Amino acid sequence: MSVPLLVTTGAFEHLDVEFTLLGEVLDNFSMELAAALKDFSDTRTFLYTAGYALEDTKTSFLAVGEDILNAKLSLDTKLAEATDLRTSLFCTKKAYYVRSTTGSDSNNGSSWALAKQTITGALNVASAGEIIYVSQAHNYYVAANIAYPSSKGTASAPILVVCVNDAQEPPTQLATTAIENNTATASTLGFPIGSHYHWYGITFKSAGHLYLPRTCPQRFENCTLQLTGTTSGVWHLNTGQSYGYANTQFVNTTFTAAFAGSYFYIYNGYGWGSNGWPHSFNFSFKGCT
Repeated sequence: MSVPLLVTTGAFEHLDVEFTLLGEVLDNFSMELAAALKDFSDTRTFLYTAGYALEDTKTSFLAVGEDILNAKLSLDTKLAEATDLRTSLFCTKKAYYVRSTTGSDSNNGSSWALAKQTITGALNVASAGEIIYVSQAHNYYVAANIAYPSSKGTASAPILVVCVNDAQEPPTQLATTAIENNTATASTLGFPIGSHYHWYGITFKSAGHLYLPRTCPQRFENCTLQLTGTTSGVWHLNTGQSYGYANTQFVNTTFTAAFAGSYFYIYNGYGWGSNGWPHSFNFSFKGCT
């Protein structure tokens, strides 16, 4: 039995239509797959980029964390230094009191009521490791040389000379308003040879010159060293005589001068020390103006 040609032809045409539709479906699927692959590629690129960004952010956070840790360590160190300073300034060491407005050097300096008039008067009786409290109202001035006593204190036990608020006894608050003032133009305010002092919160004024520490460790903290002369003025920093070594620290200390031509004169004025070694000096400045 033979199949009619018309039927056979119709079947092939139907098949052709279905193949055509299948081809379109495959084309659409191919396009969708290509789009999906592109989206996947874009997503992968984005994730890689985000990953790099996260890695960079992590590195930045680690750096910030390290900075914070270093800042904390620095703060801890400063707090420890402040605590040590406060402990040393408000301690149970033997103390002498100085207040120019009400004191007298004939007093024994054991209280505000029996205060010495001058820092020199207190230093004359103080021993190594002891402390001198100077009132915030202290304003001692004289038209003559001011020279503090030499060979006082030791490297391990300096004499502390500290400006404080005199509202309490013993004091509990530091201050920075005490003044020592040499008003004579031809005179000097000189710091001693061979002494170990720690000065805090005191303004030293001189209409002449300021002879700064010569030999032996001394420390000036929150002090002012002021030249008030209008025609001359020099800050002298020298080793001095035969001691041969100066080691002085200036911390948060201000240097001011009325005369525009004022200057520092740093010198090794005495050649060789008594021990046969040349004189040397070490002046350090931190936070000064």
